[in-house]
Amino acid sequence: MGRLSAEKKKAKKERIIEKSMELFKENGYHATKVEEITKALGISKGNFYTYFNSKEEVLYEILGIMKEQRIDLLHEMDVDKDPKEVLRDFAESHRHFFLKYLKRVNLQNIEVFLKDKKIIVHIEEIQDILIEFLQKNVVERMEGSKNKGYNLRFIAEFIFISMKGLFLDTCFTEELELKKKYEMTMEEKIEQITEFINNTLK
Repeated sequence: MGRLSAEKKKAKKERIIEKSMELFKENGYHATKVEEITKALGISKGNFYTYFNSKEEVLYEILGIMKEQRIDLLHEMDVDKDPKEVLRDFAESHRHFFLKYLKRVNLQNIEVFLKDKKIIVHIEEIQDILIEFLQKNVVERMEGSKNKGYNLRFIAEFIFISMKGLFLDTCFTEELELKKKYEMTMEEKIEQITEFINNTLK
């Protein structure tokens, strides 16, 4: 009986999170009130506060879920492949992950989020995990990476920033249904990045 109760509580908490994300997308984060979330769910404010102390806490919970899901995706990747293949898988995984959440974010929210120090900490933690993954499973396995004088963390950060620019560009193009004059396939982008890294490590 106790287990069933715990499952029901978990399900209700997940419903609050899902509905909050939906309303944040429709109305914007700041414009969405706790009253609107509870009304949409058909629950009392007291019920809401049983699970969350504030609307901000819901947002932080969402970021925590995103972090866990991203880590799970990294663990599912085959890191024994050629570094270029790992980088390709990383790019595709990251692009799909971002596109999934981009569709659920009001673009007006982004500026608001970047002013919240706690959100920035969440973002930086996720970025550090991704950069460490790239350093260990891509950069350190590339020929020439053991040469003295190379800052492998810096190279991993460069790859991450390059990839972030690529998939954000792709995501916004798809989300806003834009047609670009010049198109590069993901394969071509990966080739250019790996060629640049290989030349740098020679």
